[in-house]
Amino acid sequence: MAKTAKLRLLDALEAIASINSFIGSLPLEDFLANAMVQAAVLFKLGVIGEALNKAAELDDSLREAIPDLGKIIGMRNRIVHAYDQIDFEILWDAIHSDLPDLKIRLENYLAEGENV
Repeated sequence: MAKTAKLRLLDALEAIASINSFIGSLPLEDFLANAMVQAAVLFKLGVIGEALNKAAELDDSLREAIPDLGKIIGMRNRIVHAYDQIDFEILWDAIHSDLPDLKIRLENYLAEGENV
């Protein structure tokens, strides 16, 4: 794995950790009422999408390791270009249902890259 690709993947993992920190045990109602937390989460989701897009450009095997890569990059594009159409309840569900799996996939991919 190229060093630059690894750095982008580490950026994505750091962004996931930040989102988890921002949200913590925050209930949905508090998330929906807190524009600052929403903005922080949106920024970090954008970082994840951009980092994975750049990493995939450098390491094509990432597309196989992260089957939802296109959707993740698409979410980044929506956050940046259609920010006024974001449904924060759907975003909340994605954070809780999809981010844990993405974190595991990235950690496993990085670990496999270390063993090659």
